[in-house]
Amino acid sequence: MARYTLRQLEVFVEAVRDCNFARTAERLGISQPAVSDHVRALERNLARTLFERRRGTTVVLTAAGERLCQEARAVLDQTDSLSARSAAPVTRQLPVRVFAGPHIFERLLRAALPEFCRAYPHIVLEVGAEWPIEDLGALVKRRELDIAVFTAVSGKIPIEAQVICDVSSVVVAHRRLVGRRTLSAEEVSRLPFVLPLAGTPTASWVDRSLRNLGVVPSNVIGRAQYLDVQQKMVENGDAAALLFRECLTGSPVRPQLRILSAEVGGLKRVLLMRRADERPEVHTVAAFLKQTVGVRLDSAA
Repeated sequence: MARYTLRQLEVFVEAVRDCNFARTAERLGISQPAVSDHVRALERNLARTLFERRRGTTVVLTAAGERLCQEARAVLDQTDSLSARSAAPVTRQLPVRVFAGPHIFERLLRAALPEFCRAYPHIVLEVGAEWPIEDLGALVKRRELDIAVFTAVSGKIPIEAQVICDVSSVVVAHRRLVGRRTLSAEEVSRLPFVLPLAGTPTASWVDRSLRNLGVVPSNVIGRAQYLDVQQKMVENGDAAALLFRECLTGSPVRPQLRILSAEVGGLKRVLLMRRADERPEVHTVAAFLKQTVGVRLDSAA
């Protein structure tokens, strides 16, 4: 499962029950556009169509929607179970709002959240992984976020941010695409490549890093916003890409992947929070994030 909020999952499961957004809205006491917005947000973040919509008929769940419904019910059941276990004695719930970069959320954080919830049932951890339009520092300063953890380019790290660890990257491709022989930078440049979305800071950093390696891709077959999409294309043998080295750890086709370049540095994983924030729950979450996000997964050769 990819990026979501519990509220989006709750509304989606209720919409599956009705297959009629108007009926779902009436039952939940919210507007029909609100139901549609929650479903669209899930579809956008998952890059999947969850309902087939036909004018004049009820919506029909797609295969991807059926899979998500099963996973969503499991997540909601687990949340209910955690809530029940922490119901007595009743303690005041302490919300902490966190932004985690999409790759950090998927790769490092999501699997650790259930254990955190069991250890700290009084802390309501609200995690968002969709990049906000506004500057993260401004959101933290205005208290719309308590903590932000993300990957940043060296030299463009907010002054108040804490550096957690370095992040190295390498050019990677499947053996099916490149074979076993050593390739020159010119030969690597001619491989099909998948790159970040053009015009973004990430794309500028990747272009600059590749040029420093002597690699200038001449056959760009796709651009993807999320690193996991780029990784999937590499694992399928469709393209080469500049990936975080930690992406190789745990890859189901790791033995079939080849590293085609030296390591590229210049990225840091950082944590941003208000220095004057003395709430214990915020510092508990910050310590959890540092430990979880700071785990080095890039030891794979």
